[in-house]
Amino acid sequence: MYFYRCVTIKLSAISVGTSPLKSHSLVKTVSFAESTASSLIEEDSEYNLSGISSSSMEFIRELQETEFKQHMLKGTIWSIEGDPKLYLGLPVESYHLIKMLATKASLPLTDIFITLKKIRLNYSFAILAKDFGMSISNSSRIFAKSVMILSKFLQQLIYWPDIKNIRYHLPIPFRARYGKAVSVIDCLEIQIEKPSNPVHQALTWSEYKKGNTIKYLISCTPDGLILFISKGYGGRASDVIILEDSGYVEHLQPGVAVMADRGFKNITNILQQKIVYL
Repeated sequence: MYFYRCVTIKLSAISVGTSPLKSHSLVKTVSFAESTASSLIEEDSEYNLSGISSSSMEFIRELQETEFKQHMLKGTIWSIEGDPKLYLGLPVESYHLIKMLATKASLPLTDIFITLKKIRLNYSFAILAKDFGMSISNSSRIFAKSVMILSKFLQQLIYWPDIKNIRYHLPIPFRARYGKAVSVIDCLEIQIEKPSNPVHQALTWSEYKKGNTIKYLISCTPDGLILFISKGYGGRASDVIILEDSGYVEHLQPGVAVMADRGFKNITNILQQKIVYL
């Protein structure tokens, strides 16, 4: 009520004839003050909620929360279907694969959305829970269960194309100087929690990252198609050891070239045995 009185007194002291404010603007401002005061009174339980029991209020809040979660879920699904590239990393023309995946993996669409959105955007489970109208623990459980199931189906999409196909899609900057390149390799290190086993601590320790990590050798074509992912190795393993043990070299054919950074400079002898250039 203090807010209403202050605004009213201030506005009534202004002369309409001399003020640059128009009369209709003055009326709108006063009505805004009145509506604000009314909303404050309506929100005050002393005026409006004295006759409602606490159990009824709790029931009303639960209904409101349920309705809010349903709206959030519908809005999130609508956003994903409108722009799957942004939220899931999947082009619109390939969105039908999601429904096929749901059928093959026997997973609800919501579970697939949560898993792929987590992988794509790395949102916290608290944000995912808000987006999909569920609890944080539930979103975490869904991801932990679904990511293992989806990996079994999605890893089938990782394959090594033939050389003609790779060279047909070779980017223009590669064709002049790196026309024989069929693979670009690098090692990905993912930090993990410190293992309780001292042996595992030593095997996963990475001097480069100054922590315990898991390493993967990843290869892609010059135009960005992932064609090889190795199994996980402890952070202590060198890039050369991973390349030898992962079976990557077996996919290379004589006469092709591999592109890598300086961390792989010691693999020249390994590649030359198959007449492959670095």
